[in-house]
Amino acid sequence: MAAKQGSTYKGRFAPTPSGNLHFGSFVTAAASYLDARKNQGQWFVRIDDLDIAREVKGSAHAILNTLERFGFEWDGQISYQSAHSNRYQHFADELLRQHKAYWCECSRKIITARCKSGEYGPVYDGYCRDRAVAPGNNRSLRVKAEQSMVIADALKGETSIDLQSSLGDFILKRADGIFSYHLAVVVDDLDLGITHIVRGGDLHPLTSQQVFLQNCLQLHTPQYAHLPIVLDTQQRKLSKSSNAPAIDKAAMNTVLFETLKLLNQAPPDALGCAPLDEIWSWAKRHWQLERVPGQASVPLPALLSPPAK
Repeated sequence: MAAKQGSTYKGRFAPTPSGNLHFGSFVTAAASYLDARKNQGQWFVRIDDLDIAREVKGSAHAILNTLERFGFEWDGQISYQSAHSNRYQHFADELLRQHKAYWCECSRKIITARCKSGEYGPVYDGYCRDRAVAPGNNRSLRVKAEQSMVIADALKGETSIDLQSSLGDFILKRADGIFSYHLAVVVDDLDLGITHIVRGGDLHPLTSQQVFLQNCLQLHTPQYAHLPIVLDTQQRKLSKSSNAPAIDKAAMNTVLFETLKLLNQAPPDALGCAPLDEIWSWAKRHWQLERVPGQASVPLPALLSPPAK
């Protein structure tokens, strides 16, 4: 469902098609949508279906159908990462040409055994950096991560990270030929002209790699805002892998009203019984990103929690 074009603000929502839309993803969709509309901007939807093995058949259509039923209006056409491999390859080749990337023949098993463990997994030690490994089967492509980064976030403030000590040279293209999430989102956000990214806090630790790649390729860095993660009653992040219930069965006005409350937008109590379009109208007029909690996580609203078994 297309909406009118607006200002130079361009935001996006980029779900993975690994299951139906759950409340945690809905919160991200609503926050990014409202921030775009409050700023008279455009809002795009992209399906991040890069890793085909994780895709659940029919879920992309189901997610889009849910968004439309809930009243979201996106700009332009839906884009799909699986159609952009040539673009990713172009930028991977550019990093190779600039000697900022190299081929690696180390397997995950070898890396785990040889390299120190960091907060985000094994920290690659650069073993293949200067070995002139040729491309071929079972070869991954890595970027030379040589910078310390300061990441600015509208909700979390500034975060410093030393890429080499915390992550090492990270992967741009896996040994199975699939491009990394980091390279893909950087290229896709460039092609859509994205200026603002409002997304879940679970992606905050990945931002440093994306900003690093933007710097390497001399690209514009969008403004980031990472939302608190929604936790279920067992203190787990709502996710498709933890069988988070889809929002399809809940009353649409209740889901949106509870989302506004969770994001600290202070909707009046009477709005809770209002029709969906009335809640959207209020939300677009009153949205304030700065009111969103800066904490790491928030609990799932009781009204949307599944009944105890």
